Amino acid sequence: MKARRISKRVRTSRSPMSVPSSGRSTGSAMWASWFSGAGAGRGRTSGPVYNFRSEGREFASNRCLIIADGFYEFTDPKDPKKKRKDKWLFTKKDEPIFCIAGIWRETPEVGQAFTMLTMEPGPDIAPYHDRQIVILERGTWADWLDPAISAKSLIKPLPVGTLSVEQVG
Repeated sequence: MKARRISKRVRTSRSPMSVPSSGRSTGSAMWASWFSGAGAGRGRTSGPVYNFRSEGREFASNRCLIIADGFYEFTDPKDPKKKRKDKWLFTKKDEPIFCIAGIWRETPEVGQAFTMLTMEPGPDIAPYHDRQIVILERGTWADWLDPAISAKSLIKPLPVGTLSVEQVG
């Protein structure tokens, strides 16, 4: 299997994802797509489902790790004459990649599909958005894939200063 380099130039419609195979010590990685609209169970029938609220849920099955090297948030521009929103790139300080907590399923339309879990924003994200993706600390990646471990115990904001932010547009 040829390794693919994760890059900010890669299209965001597909991403590397890791799912458990048999137990905590093994897993498999694959390229997957976003959930289709009906995936959230709210009667949606079209369009991808990028984010799914984590509050109050345990996610006893189908947990996955979504591997990334950064993510974007968009804010209204300070200059009212500017037509496009400001684009901010978030990366994890001192770590070239990180994992986002996700859930996955198999769909006839796209095959293996995933969605990112979201939560209330941590201190690094709050100035830019009222929600954030669930970024897991490196030491909890295997725990996230273990359904015997409470999801609620792993879903928490990162400490202040964990993320770097750069305006890129």
